[in-house]
Amino acid sequence: MSASLDDVKDFDYIISEASRIDNEMNSSNFKQFYEKEYNRPLGSIGMTINPPSEPLAAHKNIHQRQIHLSYAANEKFYEIAARFIKSHKLQMLVTIEELVTNIKKSFYIHIFIDDGGDGAIGYTQLLNKSLKLTKKEMTKEEFYFPLLAHGCTKERVSIGCTEIISVENMYSRIGNNLTPDQLSIASKFCAANKYPYEHFLRIPISKRSKKS
Repeated sequence: MSASLDDVKDFDYIISEASRIDNEMNSSNFKQFYEKEYNRPLGSIGMTINPPSEPLAAHKNIHQRQIHLSYAANEKFYEIAARFIKSHKLQMLVTIEELVTNIKKSFYIHIFIDDGGDGAIGYTQLLNKSLKLTKKEMTKEEFYFPLLAHGCTKERVSIGCTEIISVENMYSRIGNNLTPDQLSIASKFCAANKYPYEHFLRIPISKRSKKS
């Protein structure tokens, strides 16, 4: 999906603010400017984008610098991320904060390393790189719940995206991830009731970020 007109306006604004602040920070009255610009309780904390270490390691000829953000410019990153998550239906898969982190990282790379362009084409590339970084950080999970399934003789019974599996099948899937003590506790739990648990309900959770 292409960058929207709002995305283009917001990225242009972020760049113009970064340029304005950079010029003021190099002026003779930078102390007064700094105090006026960052006049909130936390000052300038969180208002810079630092060089990402891995990409710069492969481009040692590039001068490392920070990108300074105004409060308003920083908020634009959150607006861009919120629109992107909504338009890509990622609400349950990634948080705005996590995507902002990757958009900022991609923004730095786009500007200083890739010498990327602006406008809809350039910012679409930037956002696509952010999405790629975010997807790399996503992990898939599975949950297993003990289940009484009397009369079920099959190893697996699919019910939509979930399935009923035998206890043997469950252990074959996750046994290597459990310690001997954990396996012992699980086995005792399944056998402790009047009717032992011989099946589990397996619920796979699609790839998502750590905080979502």
